[in-house]
Amino acid sequence: MPLAEFAERYPALTTRLKQAVRTGRVAHGYMLIGDHSERLNHFAIAFLQARVCEQPLADGDGCGRCQSCHQIATATYPHMKVLKPQSKSRQIRVDDIYELEHFLHLTTGGRTRVAVIQDADRMNVQTQNAFLKTLEEPAPNTVIMMLTCNPSLLLATIRSRCQVIALLDNQVSYDLPAPEQLFSTLATLRPKAGALVATGCCDSLINLLADVRAICESEGKAFLQELVAGSRELEPAQRKQQKEEAEALIESQYKGKRQLFLSALHTWFSQEFIRANGIATDSVPNPEFYSYAGEQTAATLSTTDARRSLNLAEKLIETLNYNVDEKLAIDDFCQTLCAK
Repeated sequence: MPLAEFAERYPALTTRLKQAVRTGRVAHGYMLIGDHSERLNHFAIAFLQARVCEQPLADGDGCGRCQSCHQIATATYPHMKVLKPQSKSRQIRVDDIYELEHFLHLTTGGRTRVAVIQDADRMNVQTQNAFLKTLEEPAPNTVIMMLTCNPSLLLATIRSRCQVIALLDNQVSYDLPAPEQLFSTLATLRPKAGALVATGCCDSLINLLADVRAICESEGKAFLQELVAGSRELEPAQRKQQKEEAEALIESQYKGKRQLFLSALHTWFSQEFIRANGIATDSVPNPEFYSYAGEQTAATLSTTDARRSLNLAEKLIETLNYNVDEKLAIDDFCQTLCAK
């Protein structure tokens, strides 16, 4: 996937990056920020292909056909390291950073070292501080790509040491199960609606999250079956480790998908606040939410009710960042919002 595939959407950006490759002025650290993690990953691959290509085009882009381009695209490039959240807490650990630092100082025979850190905002403060040394004292001929949809969660000292590549379009696509149920539930969840409505909405939201977890568990079991099929002669301790890895994968994927679910919830109440301040429904970032919700969204809230609802949604999201009972937190949110 060469940079040319992004030229129509980001013409000035791709031209500037190809010129940097052509003139040998590629920086050692880049931070890609955007609304879509998949797009960030594809763009990082395209840029790295241009950087390591064995037969670069005249404009500095990668050919997309040589061995190095193929290896970057398939994550088999021998001098490439990809970090992403994997533990149950969905964090990038400080030990991962130490391993990365060691990897980036291995000899490469003159070839470029590359590192991609997906969901870089999943580094905690301790991990980010450990990563600072890697950014401040990069190994020669190294390119580090940090990808994030939440740059505000990264330390200012991290952001200041990277060149920022913004791939924003200020709209997020929400690939969620049963969007009609989610947004019709949120449309029903209104101030002063009462305890009965709150209970029904709470049950609906919890059931939706249960469906999300079931999907993650199905994917995790499939992953474990693949591991077992390919390693039938492992010792019991190794099999136990495989099972723990699959369980960690399930929890990590669930927390990632739950974050998308909560992002959709937050966007809904943000848009309700925007509508309460006089902006037309078809002018909000995600007007398609209202086609799922149907006629229940015809009436707008008062600015006071809309602001209060948004504040409660933000409080719920903050609460769920801690080790709390998910059902109780959602029930408290619904009951408080609908209280008469």
